[in-house]
Amino acid sequence: MRTLAVSTLVVSVSGTTYDVDFLNPSLASWTIFDQYSGIIIKDFGYDEDTWTKGMWYSLGYDYLNFNSPVNSSNDSTTRVGNENKERLPYAFTNAEVGQMATMDFNTNIFGEGMYNLQLPSTQSWNEINSAPNYSVYFRDAMLFEQFPAITETATSVKLSAPRMPRKLENPYFCIRSNVLDDSLFVGGFDSGQLYPIIATIPKSNDYGDFFVSLDSSIEFTFTQEKTITEITTSIHNPDMTLAQVNDSSAVIYKLIRYMPESRFNVLQQIMEEGKK
Repeated sequence: MRTLAVSTLVVSVSGTTYDVDFLNPSLASWTIFDQYSGIIIKDFGYDEDTWTKGMWYSLGYDYLNFNSPVNSSNDSTTRVGNENKERLPYAFTNAEVGQMATMDFNTNIFGEGMYNLQLPSTQSWNEINSAPNYSVYFRDAMLFEQFPAITETATSVKLSAPRMPRKLENPYFCIRSNVLDDSLFVGGFDSGQLYPIIATIPKSNDYGDFFVSLDSSIEFTFTQEKTITEITTSIHNPDMTLAQVNDSSAVIYKLIRYMPESRFNVLQQIMEEGKK
């Protein structure tokens, strides 16, 4: 809610007594005030160096959204709007004042809406605020003015994130294995020699609580005989740190041995051996 607060004062004008709603001296005329006070969040738990590793960055907020330098356009005495809501020194908000709300600003002296395009105005009494009629609640040496109370239901300005939120911190897994003898992709998080990357698993589908990759399009061919007695496998993030997976995760290897076609053609095999 936003309202222009008033109080009541008994005024004697030309011998007649009136109950006049005077403007609270602590408030300014024709100024929008929020009825309820809000909260201010000054610390989001991350500094500028660690902001990109925190929750708020994943939600789409940037560091300067709530940590911009304080100036006259974004301090707590300035209303939050489209001009400054993405460059605040800390998180605070107020009522959103739309253009349609101004239709309710025009009222009669009793505070009832007029619903027309006339500018709102005060009721002036034909008596000057001076001499025996002087009151600290009205402007000195001016006509007594009655400001009607204007109350409007409103919602708060939303501090929306400027970017889309991120659901995943890393887009894929890297599978490293000692099955391969050599690879151009070496090194990693600890700057040491790691096993070659044998496959990648994209995180584009987490149906059933697991990230699943079908047959990989990456194929490796052994050009010389190789004896495999054991296989060591590790699952890594893109920066080569070990991924956080549990015992339910698995890597399945598929080994294919191609047989020559002449193996099943005895005559052709004899002819080829004769040529040697």
